[in-house]
Amino acid sequence: TQEDNSPVWVSSWKDQKYNLVILTSFLILLFIALFKYKILLRKLDSKRTIILVFTLFFIGWYGQGQLSIVTVLGFFKSIVNSQSLEFLLYDPISLVIWIAVLISLFFWGRGTFCGWLCPYGVLQEFTNKIGKYLNFPQIKIPTKINDKLIYLKYLILLILIFVALFTPSISDKLIEIEPFKTSITLQFDRKWPYVLYALSWLGLSIFIFKGFCRFICPLGAFLSILGKVRFLNWVPRRKECGSPCHQCSKNCEYEAIDRKNGKIKYDECFQCLVCVDIHHDDNKCAILKVAKVKVNKKNKFREAK
Repeated sequence: TQEDNSPVWVSSWKDQKYNLVILTSFLILLFIALFKYKILLRKLDSKRTIILVFTLFFIGWYGQGQLSIVTVLGFFKSIVNSQSLEFLLYDPISLVIWIAVLISLFFWGRGTFCGWLCPYGVLQEFTNKIGKYLNFPQIKIPTKINDKLIYLKYLILLILIFVALFTPSISDKLIEIEPFKTSITLQFDRKWPYVLYALSWLGLSIFIFKGFCRFICPLGAFLSILGKVRFLNWVPRRKECGSPCHQCSKNCEYEAIDRKNGKIKYDECFQCLVCVDIHHDDNKCAILKVAKVKVNKKNKFREAK
């Protein structure tokens, strides 16, 4: 029959059809929300938490949709060796997410995946929230050091690509720099050195906000490079941002805002919308506060007359 002659990967798509409907619906709604970001700003923390919980439990632990640099390396190796890319079709959940992420790069850069769709990134973010709730000290890395550390992930990416192409025998070992397989795919059901490594990054996140994502993640580096095709400077700015106002940069835990001029470093932006929320709130934005005070004074002066 025709069904018997179908490629093996077809059954994977059929088995996942309901999950794919849920996932696709979620991605469409997320994209709409990010385009119309103002609908997310009211009670931003609560709305963001709900979305991240879905990412962790449905996309990550249930759907096994944690994207990985392994796929990127496999893709390049297949191209170089003129091999089939059919292997991508055997994981429909991940493939749909990959397609959504590649589309998102044109609008927002790496932030959509790294900030909203990465299950391990969510784990780190939630771990940091727990640390703050328990009043653990938060370590703020000095700007000069931070600006050097962010390049480490690009070096790691370069090494992984070189190893995958020229010394593939050790590629499987080096790829474990990603704790994704241990924490998300295998849900920590693995030998203790791997578990300890994955947990160490989560432990560090208690004190340093998403350290692995910002400084080490080779997939984040790859998406940052691809994200340069972005054609939207979607984060709103005012001429006063950066000089004299530093409100947004002080509140950016990713240090993705240049403190000298207030410009967004989109290669490092995780699209958390915190600075966007500040920008639109006259109770948070220092510039709007000053303008609000001036208006109130004028109104009182007119009333007094």
